[in-house]
Amino acid sequence: MRSVFLSSRTAIVAIVLGLTVGIAIEVKAGDTTWTAKQIADALSAGPRAVTRDASVYAWDDKGQMILLRHGTGPYKCVASGNTSIRVGKPALPYPDPMCLDQNAWNFFQVLWSEKNPLKPTKAYPSAPGMVWMLAGMGVGKGMVKIGASEEAEANFTKSGAKITRLSPHLMIMPFPVNEKSSEMATTYDPGNPEASWVMFAGTPIEHVMIHFSEDDVAAMMQADSQ
Repeated sequence: MRSVFLSSRTAIVAIVLGLTVGIAIEVKAGDTTWTAKQIADALSAGPRAVTRDASVYAWDDKGQMILLRHGTGPYKCVASGNTSIRVGKPALPYPDPMCLDQNAWNFFQVLWSEKNPLKPTKAYPSAPGMVWMLAGMGVGKGMVKIGASEEAEANFTKSGAKITRLSPHLMIMPFPVNEKSSEMATTYDPGNPEASWVMFAGTPIEHVMIHFSEDDVAAMMQADSQ
């Protein structure tokens, strides 16, 4: 079973590697240190084949999206803090930059505009897109397999909420799944951090999570830089 999963995952990576935001505010001149840090963070989300010509965005302290670098490629990369439920809120204790293809970008434009993404006021775009998150991300305990959280890297927010770091991954989003027939889990298992699962199962933002090991990520980054 593992060899089949690895083959499928390798095929997805090969396909993706072969392959407009609403109003954004451009960063003010002079913020070079902050800008460089945000760009480096955003580009850590994907291999160079994805990030090379990508436009890069970040969030300011008011939750507004700022254009840091204009790119001519199909991907948009966004620095940590981009997850819809985090916009305008304190950053989680783990980075969560992402690089989105055009379908995923279109999806997130609608998602970010919703006050409650789980109860949207209008239908989300339905074309599946790719979202690279090779730096991982943090999630609350409700997304983690019960009884396994002690095996995961975890941290606490100022409010005391426990946040678990997910391993590097690729999201296919949106991508509705019949969890029963697919036999896919609906929570992240820290004891099996490379297993695929369905995030936000049964909601309008349901999607598939495909995970990679740190060695996978290092190989992608190294091969892509040569």
